Amino acid sequence: MLQRNFYIACLFFLIPSLGTGQDLDSLVQVIAEGKADTVQMWNLHTLAASYNQAGDSRGIEVGRQTVDLAERLNHHHGKARAHYVLGIALDLAGKADSCVQQQLIALEMFREENDEIWIGNTMNSIGVSYYFAGDANSALKWYLDVMDHWEKVGDSYSASKTINNIGVIYRMQSRYQEAIDIYKKSEVIKLELGDELGLAKIYHNMGLAYSYLEDEHNSVLYIQKALDLNTKLGLESEVVSCQASLGVAHYKLGHLPEAEKLLLAALEKKELMHETTERPEFLSYMGRVKLELGKPREALPFLLESTQIVRQTDRKEVLNGLTILLADSYYALKNFEEASKYYREHEEISREQTSVVRVEEMEKMQEAYNAKEREKELEISQLKLADKERQQRLFQWGIGFGLILVIALAYTVWVKVKSNRVLGKQKEIIEQSLSEKEILLREIHHRVKNNLQVVSSLLSIQSRGIVDKKALEAVNESRNRVKSMALIHQDLYREENLTNIDVKSYIVKLSESLFNSYKIDENQISFTTDIDDIALDVDTIIPLGLILNELISNALKYAFEEQETGRLEVKLKKVEDVLEMEVIDDGVGIDFNSLDESSFGLKMIRAFSDKLDATFEVKSDHGTQTKLRVKKFKAA
Repeated sequence: MLQRNFYIACLFFLIPSLGTGQDLDSLVQVIAEGKADTVQMWNLHTLAASYNQAGDSRGIEVGRQTVDLAERLNHHHGKARAHYVLGIALDLAGKADSCVQQQLIALEMFREENDEIWIGNTMNSIGVSYYFAGDANSALKWYLDVMDHWEKVGDSYSASKTINNIGVIYRMQSRYQEAIDIYKKSEVIKLELGDELGLAKIYHNMGLAYSYLEDEHNSVLYIQKALDLNTKLGLESEVVSCQASLGVAHYKLGHLPEAEKLLLAALEKKELMHETTERPEFLSYMGRVKLELGKPREALPFLLESTQIVRQTDRKEVLNGLTILLADSYYALKNFEEASKYYREHEEISREQTSVVRVEEMEKMQEAYNAKEREKELEISQLKLADKERQQRLFQWGIGFGLILVIALAYTVWVKVKSNRVLGKQKEIIEQSLSEKEILLREIHHRVKNNLQVVSSLLSIQSRGIVDKKALEAVNESRNRVKSMALIHQDLYREENLTNIDVKSYIVKLSESLFNSYKIDENQISFTTDIDDIALDVDTIIPLGLILNELISNALKYAFEEQETGRLEVKLKKVEDVLEMEVIDDGVGIDFNSLDESSFGLKMIRAFSDKLDATFEVKSDHGTQTKLRVKKFKAA
């Protein structure tokens, strides 16, 4: 979770501001009684900056007044600074597009003045605006550009801040280890500078990154370090942010009572949170905690307040998540009218975000990428061919002419260097294109996973109103099948390799999900695995996962009906060129010949077995042993 106060500190670097309400009132009085001159312009500028630091929406109006006066006075630097401070006010109000427009005007004017400090500050501010608009790629581009800028001017302090921003983007893109690595680089600089405030920010962000990696020890360790430093520095708002972050970390780790306590303590100090960024995020997490604790009525006030704030911004993705949470809360309270209203809104936003236009744009991007790849390959081949012919020609002529040989060798070296430079540039372009393709694939897996989760939520909501036992069982089985596929795309989105799945990790997650779905007590049925460390292509793991889902589900439903305890084991071995998967239980056993051939589950097993060119064998001796021998599979 990003701490907005850190960015506010970056945005206001070198901006004068006032500390108390009394000081602000005095400045307002001075401005009201003053004349339209340069002093009045800087007073307006200081007032706008102070409103922004306080999170006061009046900063927008005062910012516009500052721009108008600077225009009338034709004060170049004053105009640039006025556009800058107005951009910040718009960003804090959630108007990212308008903010970037103002900041780009300011940037151009600072470049005309060759003002290196303000050029860097404005570039960083634009990156921050893109981040809060949800455009991580644009934000990262600006952060990398401003990082180059700080290194050129030799400003290591500002560079360390930008490194921290880059780490935040990596964390947003689920590149958590990369985020931690870059935070550690910033930590070294902060320690050398003795910057305790900067260290507190870094430790806070490192703790958040570790929480996403489910490293509970390091998550709590680093956030606690940040909390201790902020307490020492007397920064109340940062202390509140750290408390809230600890709450979110505990929520993600499943420690709901601790999360509830910490988030509630932080939310009580409303005046120390930024209204349109931090507060709605913490309110949303508090609502999630209450829902998972089975307190939907208590969740509603937090979710409604968060939704009210987010509606005033253009953050559609955040609003989309809140609407489904509200729908679930009202459904749990049997207020179906309100639940239906919010779910319809959720569907409308989802359709907006995954419209046909977006799909067509992605297809065009893919086509353009493929065309560029073909052009690059052709260019490289032509360069290599031309280089080879040139060398052969020079060699033939060089035998008889010594002097010409010296000249020809020099010429060949020059051409070689030039060709290598061209090839190097082409290689850089290819690597960049491959990176773009990886981002595209990662986005596709992310969206598929999200869509499957939406389907799972729909089935969950539908199941709550079903009375018929068979119908309910069919819906729950369908939900489990959807979950088995969603787990695959979730792993593909998080892993470096976007086409292969770690089978051992996937089977453990799938089994845990099914045990939870059927509410099986681990003391009742013991579950063990014997799985080789292999990675499979997504075209193999999806049908294999669906077959395994059916076999484990059948065992949990029927094998132990007459037993208080039991044992279930899953084996997956690669034996020469065959993949052998076994599901073994010590339950009541089955007569495979008596099975209903028309059942959907059995039809699906047979269909996917044919797809994998697999043989399917069932034995019933002191339980049931099902073996699948797969001949057609793709390993990593």
